Amino acid sequence: MVAQQYPDVKSYSDLGFRVFGHRGKLLVDITICVTQLACCIAYQFFSAQSFDFILCNYSDQVHCYGDKVYMLLITIPVIFFSFMGSYKALSYLSIPSLIITISGMIVILIYSFNRINENYETSKEDLNYFNIYAVLGRIGMVMHIFAGNPSVINIQSEARNQYHYPKILRKAVLCLLVLFNVYGLLAYVAYRQGTQPIFIMSLVPLDKVILLVFMGFCFNSMTSYPVQILTAFQIVEKLEFYQNIKMHYYLKRCLSRALIIITVTGICLIVPNFTDFLNISGSVGATFSCFIIPQLLYMKVFKGSITKYQRVGCWMLIVFGIFGSIFSLSYTFSRIMKGDNK
Repeated sequence: MVAQQYPDVKSYSDLGFRVFGHRGKLLVDITICVTQLACCIAYQFFSAQSFDFILCNYSDQVHCYGDKVYMLLITIPVIFFSFMGSYKALSYLSIPSLIITISGMIVILIYSFNRINENYETSKEDLNYFNIYAVLGRIGMVMHIFAGNPSVINIQSEARNQYHYPKILRKAVLCLLVLFNVYGLLAYVAYRQGTQPIFIMSLVPLDKVILLVFMGFCFNSMTSYPVQILTAFQIVEKLEFYQNIKMHYYLKRCLSRALIIITVTGICLIVPNFTDFLNISGSVGATFSCFIIPQLLYMKVFKGSITKYQRVGCWMLIVFGIFGSIFSLSYTFSRIMKGDNK
């Protein structure tokens, strides 16, 4: 709604500048980069652990090289994917990978139903129906569900039919939220305390169908990486110091993007626990870019027409974002101090 007031704006970063000026743009840019790069680290971490898990299990623990080897190897195709300069070009990768992922989730739902039927007579005492402390403590990770928000305006600027884009986006997000929630609920009920942080690792021993699903998820992560990081690339490539570098345009773009991806890989290599890293980065970056800043933009743009109830709603979301961020950070650091993050 805010972006519709500035039809010429092509990115979230530009919207921050139009509404808040240079300082606002700086805040928006920092939070976007933290959010998007953290997501890329998660994608790389997931793919690397998955490849290592698959090879290790299928070789009867003979070829277990560790996830760091695969983090380095994944860097190579991701760099080449990142040379694609637009969301339209990347859509030829992301749309097939999304279809593969949804198909894989449906397969896992079927496996979960079968597991639930097998365990129907077992005790329900080990089911944890609700843990408010853990829910609030993982809000930072939940924030990453909305990590694609900073790219919405950027993608809309390249959409073939920009008028229908918001309607299609709302329906797609609603369908995915329903699918993810049903998926998470059934998966937990089926595997309970045996559920792994990367859930598909719970499905052992691996058969050929699960192996295919595993590879599909890895492909999705590797193709989602360049889509996610493109927003950060666009921010960097508009910086004054970048513009002042005297070099051929495409060579400069390729080298700078490769350098950023190598830096992300370096961070990924030193992250000890990817769930806690997601929780911290989500609490810092995604909370601001997806919860706090959109409310401030809305109140600033519509300050003359906003109702009292709308203003109260905006402030409630801001307070929730700040409180959730603080609680999530304290929860994670408490786990780290106690040594519970291994």
